[in-house]
Amino acid sequence: MGHQELKASRIFFVDGYRTDDYTENGTLEEPYKTIQGGYDAAAALNPTQANPAAVVVFPGEYGENLIVDNDNVAVIAIGGQQVTNIRPSSGPAVIITNATRASVATFLANGGHADPDAHYSDLAAGANLPKNVQFRDITFGKSGGSGYDLMALGVGDGTEFLGSELNIMGCCIWNETYLRLANYISMQGATWCANKIVAYNIAGCWCNDSQITGYEGDYDSGDDEPSDNGNYGLCGGKTLNNGSIELDGEARAGAGDPNGGLVLFQIAGNIDLNETSDISIAMSGIGGNIDAEAGASFDLKGCHVQGNIAMANGAGTCQMDGGHYMGVLTDPGGKFTRNAGA
Repeated sequence: MGHQELKASRIFFVDGYRTDDYTENGTLEEPYKTIQGGYDAAAALNPTQANPAAVVVFPGEYGENLIVDNDNVAVIAIGGQQVTNIRPSSGPAVIITNATRASVATFLANGGHADPDAHYSDLAAGANLPKNVQFRDITFGKSGGSGYDLMALGVGDGTEFLGSELNIMGCCIWNETYLRLANYISMQGATWCANKIVAYNIAGCWCNDSQITGYEGDYDSGDDEPSDNGNYGLCGGKTLNNGSIELDGEARAGAGDPNGGLVLFQIAGNIDLNETSDISIAMSGIGGNIDAEAGASFDLKGCHVQGNIAMANGAGTCQMDGGHYMGVLTDPGGKFTRNAGA
């Protein structure tokens, strides 16, 4: 999942500062003026994983709602996230989806940007399944905005939506991120999520060498699921979470991850485990409290907990190997086990 060299069989250029008249074709001499224009031209080539396409974006502020609904296209900024911004006047900066564009328009018109759960039924699955999607060195939204700047909207039970990952590398997402019914999302290369990530029924969200600001995960195996329903949830390492982690339903964080779960994952706030949620975290610091409801579980290895650990009667397996907790332990059911010398 590293920050790899760009390899593309065809490159389309975008320059939003061009105001002169010409026939846009994506060349350096006649670039597209919108990222959507460049993306649609690249997607029309039907790129494959072996022969991907790329949209190379010159510095500027792009006031558009970019819809990504095809695979094997990378969107990459030349000047970096400080000078290349997607900042629409309203709505999300980017939607990655397998829904039809007509249904996405209905979703947004009905207020899906502000309340996606309430309007999710507006979305209808289309023929395309975006996979192997990349964004590099771009800022989404603006400081002080509202709603979601990045949305991954999967539609259809068992869909392979994002089966080969959505890679966000070296980007800044100012407002919230919404992920629903998708397989794999990767945030890396010093990506900064300035607001929380909200995830529902995703197979996995890997955060590596990045910063996030809170994570809310929910998983319901009785609802639509992506094709890979491994339910790893939040995973990764060497990441600073400036907020808290809240898990609901059957949501997980690190538990079952073949790469070792959450490692070197610093959490400034609390960990709230509701229903039958589960978290596995190692060699990390938790700045707040850990609260586990009946049925919830946690596994801490070499972690420091600055606050309290509270488990409801009926909590699941709650284990701490090594590390310390500085606050008060509440364990009415006697489920907490600790191996101080591990």
